[in-house]
Amino acid sequence: KKKEKFKRRLLSLVLKRKKIIFNRNKMENFLESLQLMVIGMATVFSVLLLVIFLGNLLIKAINRFAPEEVATKVTNQRDNAAIDPTVAQAIQLAIAQITNGKGKVEKIEKK
Repeated sequence: KKKEKFKRRLLSLVLKRKKIIFNRNKMENFLESLQLMVIGMATVFSVLLLVIFLGNLLIKAINRFAPEEVATKVTNQRDNAAIDPTVAQAIQLAIAQITNGKGKVEKIEKK
């Protein structure tokens, strides 16, 4: 009976010890997972900031070295000559009468 009692006592001590170790491991695992999560989120945040910074730098470089072409306004004298001057004058008078003199004809195109 003493042997059996000793075995039970020893078994209960071992189980208690394992339970303490198990609980400590759970807490360590939780802290490690929390640490990994924070490191991962910080990494993603810094990569996104890097993408934004490089994107803005690329936009500035393109605008500086390859500016947008400005379309020049070209007036073709033949287009204006294709309309009879009396018709153009009649259109201008009609627009002036409709708008009470506030409207102005800049260009007349024949289609």
